Amino acid sequence: MHNGVLTTVYTVTGKTKQGQFCLDVVTQILDLYQNLCQNPYPLHKSNLLAIPDFAAGAMVNCSCVICTRK
Repeated sequence: MHNGVLTTVYTVTGKTKQGQFCLDVVTQILDLYQNLCQNPYPLHKSNLLAIPDFAAGAMVNCSCVICTRK
């Protein structure tokens, strides 16, 4: 939990480093969001899906962020 937001990262077996990268980035982004908007993040949770390859590169939905890092 970071600043009241519970973040969960899902990834395939063996891709723990990708999951950790996503977790590290989201904590920085949540801080940036709150500083820029002068408003707390509106949701109480953040779900991330770290996958090894995704044709679009990334996708953001209200409740789940899909990210890839090759």
